[in-house]
Order: sequence, then structure tokens, then C-alpha cells
Amino acid sequence: MYLESEWTRPSDYCPSPHHWHAHDGMATEVEVLELVAAFVRGLQPDVVVETGTHRGFAAEAIGRALAANGHGHLYTSEISEVLHAEASERCAGLPVTCLLASSFDLVPPAPIDFAWFDSDTDLRAREFETYLPHMHDRTVVGFHDTAPHHAYRPQLDALGIQLLDLPTPRGVTFGRVR
Repeated sequence: MYLESEWTRPSDYCPSPHHWHAHDGMATEVEVLELVAAFVRGLQPDVVVETGTHRGFAAEAIGRALAANGHGHLYTSEISEVLHAEASERCAGLPVTCLLASSFDLVPPAPIDFAWFDSDTDLRAREFETYLPHMHDRTVVGFHDTAPHHAYRPQLDALGIQLLDLPTPRGVTFGRVR
């Protein structure tokens, strides 16, 4: 594990990235993973969707939270065979289905209660729109990499949902579908 300052410079948005940690330059900050898991514990979702599994750190955190809840299941998608294999191994024994597929091919088996968007930033707004018919007015969504230096935040503003930005090194934004 590394200090997030290996990848993110201090800024007015987040002046102390060295307070956060990450497994690599693409993985979600460890402390943000804990926040996402806390949302899962607090909201008690039955169906969770994640895009961009990467190495499976978020999937593992969400899976552990679902296991602690005693119900719920995560469906997550990854297009890289190597990353999919690592994530599948990391999540073995947890209520997690790791799919080797595009996020646009993942069809949830029931309405989505919580969604975590962490694939390529160019895809996230389109992914949200793709999953919107599978969401309800209690669905909570999270988007990673929303700090100003990622520049895709205007796409999220256009989605028409109320958003809460949190100033983490890479940025994280949560919202509720209404």
C-alpha cells in the first residue's frame, strides 16, 4: 500500500493527499473504500452494482459489508481477463459475482439499491443512464474520480440528480436517484 500522494498532488480541492492510501495509481483510495463499505452497511442494499472492478478492492470491501449485513449481492464487471481473475480470487466466498464483461452488458437481476461507478471516466455518465431504468427513488449512487483534475464532473451535473461532492484526493461524489 502506498501514500496517495504518490499519484495525486496537493491542491485547493484536497491539500493533503498524503493522508490517504491506495494499492496502486488506479485503485480507489483505501479510506474511500471504507466509506463506500459504510454506505453499504448503513443503507442495507439487496442489489449492488459496481462498474470497473479493476483488481477487486472495492468489490471486496462491498462484499464484506454485504456479508456483515447478512443479505445482498454485488454484481461487478471488468473487461480485462487478468484483472477479472485477480478480483474473482479476491472476492471468493463473498456475496459477489465478478463478471468478465463490459459494464454495458451487465443486467442486474432486480432493481439496484446502490451503485458504485469506477470504470473509465469517459463511460460513467453513460453507465449511469444505462442503469437508470434499473434504479428506484431510493437508489444511492457513488462516482469515483470526481476531483476537478479529472474533468468529467460536468457530465455528472447533466444527469439531473442531486450530488454531494467530498474532497478526497481523487474526488468522490454520492447522490440519490429521485
